[in-house]
Amino acid sequence: MSRLDLALELGVTVETLRRWEAQRFGPPCVRAGRKVYYRRDGVHDWLQLQEVPSPRRGGGRR
Repeated sequence: MSRLDLALELGVTVETLRRWEAQRFGPPCVRAGRKVYYRRDGVHDWLQLQEVPSPRRGGGRR
């Protein structure tokens, strides 16, 4: 998928994706000349790595 397609899907700007790439953050991408593409599987895997488990709630039995 293109950078614009991914930006729309994630709800971020194209500039954010550029910045993430420059900072070596974000999902892995492939460059074909000046074009940048993202594999759906790669984006999915990256999103899973970004998940943070929800904190356990206190207040249980003591």
